[in-house]
Amino acid sequence: MRPKASSTGFNSHMKELIQIIYISSSKELLDEDQLCELSSSFSRNNEEHGITGLLLYKDGSFMQVIEGEKLNIEQLYFNIEKDTRHSGVVQLIKESIAQRQFPEWSMAVKHIPPEKNPEFSDFFVSNNANATLGHMAKTLLKSFKNV
Repeated sequence: MRPKASSTGFNSHMKELIQIIYISSSKELLDEDQLCELSSSFSRNNEEHGITGLLLYKDGSFMQVIEGEKLNIEQLYFNIEKDTRHSGVVQLIKESIAQRQFPEWSMAVKHIPPEKNPEFSDFFVSNNANATLGHMAKTLLKSFKNV
């Protein structure tokens, strides 16, 4: 699934760009159809606000990177924290960025089958400090950019 972000508004008079990476736990296990539904909904809303990113899902765990103009990203993250479909939201990284890492994706959603990418599962049980987790998250998310 590779939803494309429209180019409208992404390059015109850009304000400060930021990126937030967070993890959370789904309150229920999701199947492919539910993930497709989420992807469509997220893509529509994100396109309207010039937000791009990637959402990874495996075994009830989410990792997401969202990027865009600071005010839009901060509002979206506030809404994410209040979303009752998941819990345990932990922000790993919030930083200014010079350019988008996922400029073509209004929100790509990747479902990782249980037998694939054991490092993703290991990430959620790690006892590392948030700074280390943030670096690990960036590395993991980048690995899915071209998938």
